[in-house]
Amino acid sequence: MSSTQEVLEKLGCAYFETDISGAITAVNDTFCGLVGSEWEQILGKRLVEIFRSSDPQILEGALATIRDTGAAVRNLELEFHNRSGQQMLLEFSIIPDTGKPGEGDIICGLVREITSRKQTLESLLAAEHELEIGRRIQASFLPSQIPPIPGWQINAHFEAAREVAGDFYDVFTLSSGRRVGLVMADVVDKGVGAALFMALFRSLIRAFVDQHYKLGWMDVLSSDHSSTQDTTSVGQRRKLLSTGST
Repeated sequence: MSSTQEVLEKLGCAYFETDISGAITAVNDTFCGLVGSEWEQILGKRLVEIFRSSDPQILEGALATIRDTGAAVRNLELEFHNRSGQQMLLEFSIIPDTGKPGEGDIICGLVREITSRKQTLESLLAAEHELEIGRRIQASFLPSQIPPIPGWQINAHFEAAREVAGDFYDVFTLSSGRRVGLVMADVVDKGVGAALFMALFRSLIRAFVDQHYKLGWMDVLSSDHSSTQDTTSVGQRRKLLSTGST
């Protein structure tokens, strides 16, 4: 084993060498463990035979590129099933090597299993997508502008403690512009759930805050004929309270 292979062995990298046709001439122990075969079963076989995949042209095309152009191929991803049937996602870095006189041109390569890394990346992308949805929900329910209030100057600034928060504020007029409503809400928890909870309550507040009457059945079906100050007739709702009434 060469000193280069020993270093790669310690780093846990699967290393291989092939001739210019793609036949394997050398591997390290990590490579054997990755594919699930002994080195005697590997040497002499073509690289594309060892790493069979649903798209064999991927690896074959990379080797052809190296032979035709002499350029390295890096970060090549390939799905692979080892001898035990385990599915993996592998990343290849393959380079030509013409620095060994008398041995002819060879191709060197490193193989890394990136299944877990890919899954982690996909989870992070999904989480980022969820956060972006939460940010849009949050931003859509914050007031785009503060209504002008004569004699008052109201300014607002919002900055989430994390990527997405459920806290919000609102400013709106009441009673045909004669009153102004100010809302500052602290929603428990963070994330999309909190943002949706905020959206629900923002809608409820806007829907009911300007109603100055109760909706209880006693107010609707009052049978008190003696009082004429706050009722009209049987089965009718009580008169609306005037602006400023408690």
